[in-house]
Amino acid sequence: MIGAPTPNRSNVLTGYVPPSNIDVVAAQPTPSNIRNDGASLNTDVYIGDLTLTSVTGYIHSQADTYFDADGSPIDLVTTRHFSKGEQFTQEVRLASSDLGAFTWIVGAAFFHQEQEGGVLARFLGLGRTVPVLQTFTEKTTSFAGFVDGTYRLSDRFELFSGVRSTTDRSEEHTSELQSQNRIS
Repeated sequence: MIGAPTPNRSNVLTGYVPPSNIDVVAAQPTPSNIRNDGASLNTDVYIGDLTLTSVTGYIHSQADTYFDADGSPIDLVTTRHFSKGEQFTQEVRLASSDLGAFTWIVGAAFFHQEQEGGVLARFLGLGRTVPVLQTFTEKTTSFAGFVDGTYRLSDRFELFSGVRSTTDRSEEHTSELQSQNRIS
C-alpha cells in the first residue's frame, strides 16, 4: 500500500511517525455502507424410503467503502471501493434410508455469481488531485455431480467412498482508466 508504515512505523512518503498510543491514523472519515440481502429455501420430500432434498439460495450484496490509504494524517491517497453482486445456488440430493447397513446419496449442485465493482484512488500531487479508476466484472458458474456410499461393518466401523466431479467456468475483466488530469 502506498505510504503504508514501515517496520519502524514511519510513513515512507511523508516521514510521519504516529504516536505509539494510536493504532490507526487517518486524515479523513472512512465511512462504509455494506448491505447483504439473501434468502434460502430447504425442502425435503419423502418418496418411500428415499429422501429428495432441495437447497436453494440467493444473495444480493452491495458495498461502498472509503479508506485513507496513505496511513498518515496528511491527505495524500484516498480510495473508494465499490461493488455489487448476485449469487444463486441450487443443490438437489437423493438419499437412501439410513436404517440399513448400506446407505447412499447422489446429487447435483449449481452455483452462479456475477460481481462488478472497482477502486477509485485519488492521489494528491503538486496541489492537484489525480484520480485513477480501476473497475472489474466477474462471472463464475459451477456445476457438480456427486455420489457417496457408506457400509456399516459394525457400530464402530464403517467403509465409505464418494466421488465428486466439478466443472467451473469463470470470466474476469479488469480495466484501468487514468485521470485526464495527469501530472507532467
